[in-house]
Amino acid sequence: MTGPDGFTKRYRVGRLGQNTVLYAGGMGARAVIQAAYLVLLSRWMGPEGYGYFAGSVAAAVILSPLAGWGVSFLIARNVGLDATARGAMWATALNQIALSGIVLVSLVMLASAGLLDHRVSTSAMLMLAIAELVALPMANTAAGLALAVDKGWAATVATMLVPAGRLSSVGAWMASGGHPSPDAVAAAHLCGSLLGAAAAFLLMARIGARPQWQERLPMLSAARVGMSHAFGTLVGVSYLELDKVILLQVVDAATAGAYTVAFRAVALFVLPVTALVASAIPRLLTSAGGPAEPVLRRAIQRTLVGYAILATALALVSAPLLPMVFGPGYSGSSRYMVMLAPWIMIFAAHQYLGTRLTTSDRQGLRLAIESGGMVLLLALNLHWIPELGADGAVAALYCAELVMILAFAWRGGRKTS
Repeated sequence: MTGPDGFTKRYRVGRLGQNTVLYAGGMGARAVIQAAYLVLLSRWMGPEGYGYFAGSVAAAVILSPLAGWGVSFLIARNVGLDATARGAMWATALNQIALSGIVLVSLVMLASAGLLDHRVSTSAMLMLAIAELVALPMANTAAGLALAVDKGWAATVATMLVPAGRLSSVGAWMASGGHPSPDAVAAAHLCGSLLGAAAAFLLMARIGARPQWQERLPMLSAARVGMSHAFGTLVGVSYLELDKVILLQVVDAATAGAYTVAFRAVALFVLPVTALVASAIPRLLTSAGGPAEPVLRRAIQRTLVGYAILATALALVSAPLLPMVFGPGYSGSSRYMVMLAPWIMIFAAHQYLGTRLTTSDRQGLRLAIESGGMVLLLALNLHWIPELGADGAVAALYCAELVMILAFAWRGGRKTS
């Protein structure tokens, strides 16, 4: 007969599986929406126009993990332990996203004034920065809150809202006969992002997460606790955008566009990896050190290995289709996608090993490793891209990822005293 502990283990794994399937389904639908958006923009704007747009978006995305200043971790921890805290933590999240957004948008504008190609106007950069540093983080945080309260269906919806809003807005502009300039597309991109963020706010009310402003965490306290996780997410995510910005600046927009299409196509295959990790973190935090933890970790490990192998094969098979889907101007994208396909397995290993540190109260160690990896990646990109172009970007990515994985594996089993 199954005892209470056994039932709890089964229930936790079952709920994790259910939420992962739901959230992965949402990420899958999001992937379809993002693929449609990618096809629409790349064909409409052409390799050069899309290269300018994608490079500018990447410049804003680099800072996007700092949006909310680590509040997603606070939600996973606090709401995972006490579901009644959802209103207070949603208010905390909105407050943190708004305040951090002001700072981050200002930083992007200062950087773009001196470093980025001025064929993308200041107003366009401002719109892209708001879209990536305020609107999108709001919807993503809503999805994390839904997962923390076991509302997998709400997380599924939340993760699709901003991409769907962007596709609808840009599609409407295109259908109206609008011009495919980076400035016009940036305006439509922002409008769609704001629509998605507004819908996420309404969705949170639907699951009982109305902002409880008087009960929100003090700003300084929330920022202090979330700081290491904010910077950990920064280096753990933004390192993937460095190459697009450098390609745009030191090679040309057409190469940046072709490489970005290939990278975004491969990135669609890693969305289920992200979904599984996001679903698992609240449960791993609450089960840390208990008998349920090894069961969860083994289930996650087996799932990631099986999926990564399958996804890599699918990416290789899909590579020749890119010029047919995006247009003949993207013929070079197929070659880049073949080169990038094995990165899916490397990314899965990175996320699994990194999450082990995060959920065992060693986020500082993860931050140190990934910070070193980001510095290494930046140095390799600056050294190889001017000489090798996009091939140098691929080589730099693999080198930096493997160094980080080796460091994770070396330190992962060594507990601090």
